[in-house]
Amino acid sequence: MKLRKQLVLLSLLSLSLPWAGCQYVKEVGSALQQGQLAALDATANAVAARLAAEPELFGRDRGRTNTPTLYAHTVEQPLIVDGYIDDWRSLKLPSQKFSAAMNSSSQFSASIRAAKFLDQLYVFIEVQTPHIDYHHPASDQLASGDHLLLSRGYADGSSIDYTLATSAPGSLLAHYRDVHGQAQREHHIEGVWHEQEHGYTVELQLPLAFSTYGFGLQIVSGNGNSNRHIGTHHSQHLAATLTYSLGPIEKALQVFEQPSLQLEVINPEHWSLARTGSPQADNTDINSAQPSWLTLQIYRLALAQSNETLPPSNLLGRVEGDDINLALMGSSNHRWYPSATGQIGRSSVAIIHDQQLLGVLIAEQSSEHLLKLTGNAFTRLMQYSFVTTVLVSLTLLFYASWLSWRIRRLGHAAAMAVSDDGQLVQRQDHWPSFGATDEIGELSRNYHELLQRLEGHTHYLKTLANKLSHELRTPLAVVRSSLDNLEHESLGDKACTFLLRARDGSERLSKLISAMSAASRVENSIQSAGREVFDLAALLRQLIAAYSDVYPQPLQLNIAPADYAFNGAPELLVQLLDKLSDNASDFCPPEGNIEYRLQRRGDNILLSVSNDGPLLPDKMREQLFDSLVSVRGNISSHNKNSASSPHMGLGLNIVRLIALFHGGRVQAQNRQDESGVIFCIELPVQRTK
Repeated sequence: MKLRKQLVLLSLLSLSLPWAGCQYVKEVGSALQQGQLAALDATANAVAARLAAEPELFGRDRGRTNTPTLYAHTVEQPLIVDGYIDDWRSLKLPSQKFSAAMNSSSQFSASIRAAKFLDQLYVFIEVQTPHIDYHHPASDQLASGDHLLLSRGYADGSSIDYTLATSAPGSLLAHYRDVHGQAQREHHIEGVWHEQEHGYTVELQLPLAFSTYGFGLQIVSGNGNSNRHIGTHHSQHLAATLTYSLGPIEKALQVFEQPSLQLEVINPEHWSLARTGSPQADNTDINSAQPSWLTLQIYRLALAQSNETLPPSNLLGRVEGDDINLALMGSSNHRWYPSATGQIGRSSVAIIHDQQLLGVLIAEQSSEHLLKLTGNAFTRLMQYSFVTTVLVSLTLLFYASWLSWRIRRLGHAAAMAVSDDGQLVQRQDHWPSFGATDEIGELSRNYHELLQRLEGHTHYLKTLANKLSHELRTPLAVVRSSLDNLEHESLGDKACTFLLRARDGSERLSKLISAMSAASRVENSIQSAGREVFDLAALLRQLIAAYSDVYPQPLQLNIAPADYAFNGAPELLVQLLDKLSDNASDFCPPEGNIEYRLQRRGDNILLSVSNDGPLLPDKMREQLFDSLVSVRGNISSHNKNSASSPHMGLGLNIVRLIALFHGGRVQAQNRQDESGVIFCIELPVQRTK
């Protein structure tokens, strides 16, 4: 993996900064939530104690009953008593289902809606019955067919029943019997009866005061024997009260009203008696800075969420929940519920007076105000974390790029310091990161020092032949003079043989020293050679014509049509071709061929010399052009004179030096058909000056 990628991956660790910030905000949020719940509990207990001190706020009926209860919802405007359900549906008031006794027909049922406006009570009844019996006007009973019974209680515990019957669809009249048993009409109760497809509807309006000390409703199908009935009480017995929100309790709750706080009181049967406020935060303050929507969402995710869900609000006026059930048993508790705007904290406290359970006080408050308290701080935290993360990432990316660039420059300089054939290239004075004080600078200086030492050693090797030739001439002259003196002495036949061998060895050693001196002179002459523009193709034709009289093998010349104007040293190129031709002739058999090929490839001129004969050893291909390296000991030469003469491996080294002088390179490889060897020189076309 590249160094840049490694540092980029390491920069991802900067993401731990916003994570740590979120964890901190989470802890702070949890602490704030605990504090909010504690404050909510204190408020709930204070309100519950205040209500328990005034039990008369809950009215007369405070105990639990086993009979059905009708809940009246509060409406903002009076209803039109016309027997139609349109205005009830527009208010979206729910209905309560009531069914007949178990021993009666299952087809007899009713849906009842109730509402209150100021001091008036409205009731809408939908009765499902297979048959309607209307009251007979001639009957001496208050009702001889289908009818309604309303019961009203009084403060002294007594009650009175009202019978609502009609002889035909239309207005519904209410009658009762006085203390003398005489039928009397109740003008405060108004009603309208409408017949419909599977029964009938009744809409009533009566004073809300009728339900102050008890209220009962009974729907009777048939005659006065009431063999089929449904409702909230049984005949002549007041069993339940009409439940609705109580104004005195609402006024008492308004004293404790706070922003984003909802207080609600329910009776032991879970019916809502009063409600004030709203748990949602007040967003009307436009002057306060509000966190963004995205920040609020992230903050909500950062806070711990409860796994419990808030029970859905019951449109019938009932409030449910496990916490309320626990409160009804006398155990106060609180918990958080998730909501669309955050979380809802709810605290439920029982309202108890003289060991009598009056109801439950429910205090609800949204965590939205916590968002307002900490939202701006959280926004700044996220902004700082984001900016820090971006800056750290960009800094590490820039540093990784800069560090990688320095290392690449150093690597490129090290690679360019040595040519493909292992020779040191002329270096520039400036070495990458040479003056830096870090590890890369130290590595650069070590490279520089290493190349200097290598250059000195290479220079020593290059001048070794010249030094050896100079140092060996004096001892060689002593040896030769000694051999000359021995020739004048009387020696035996065997000694003469050894003398001839010694003289032959000294001659060969003298030739090697002369060759080494010549090679050194050639290398020096290469560096001082002058350049000129000439036609390389014409020069090659002249040389091949001269070589044809020298070498026994047939010579072939292939020149591709192109422009071969070349800026170089012609005498050096002649010497290069002489060395390659001698080498090719030495290893080419008498019946073999030597081929010269010249072609143009882009901005380069390719000159190749190919000969039949033995292949190059694989291990010697890279060292073939080095000084003092020869493969003649590994390959048999077909030229007897060449085989008998000493070879120091300097010819091909001179070829390489001449190619490098012209900015080119030389390669040796076997033919693809393995019939011989090819020496290829690639010369760049030099710009004329």
